[in-house]
Amino acid sequence: MEKKPFATIDETSSLTVKVTVLIDDVIVPFFGAKRQPKNGEVDVTFFKWGFDMLAKISDPKGKKKSWRYKIKRLPSEIDIKKSSWQAKTGRIEIILYKLEVIPWIPRLSQGLEQDDSSSEDETVEPGLVQMTLDDS
Repeated sequence: MEKKPFATIDETSSLTVKVTVLIDDVIVPFFGAKRQPKNGEVDVTFFKWGFDMLAKISDPKGKKKSWRYKIKRLPSEIDIKKSSWQAKTGRIEIILYKLEVIPWIPRLSQGLEQDDSSSEDETVEPGLVQMTLDDS
């Protein structure tokens, strides 16, 4: 079962937004490419109006857990070629590049429209993504 992680959203400039997805068990390698975590793998797919992040991370006991954070409607279109992500200890940072200089802050106060295939569509307050506690 996939879990929904806690996430924060920050408009870092007029053209960039940083989404920080908190996953405690993410460990980055000491040397080499730090894009993928040492203890799992992450895939982020960008769309014109959203993105889908899937992380499969092993906890310290070796049990693999899946985390999904999928946004199906951002406040404006993003540049999918420039947008990127990177694993950091305890989190995944996703950088979104807006196509237009449109402030997202007023629109973020209404929350982001998430895609949840296991239940009805919902709007989640920015930075308050509910976490599923079922470990099965």
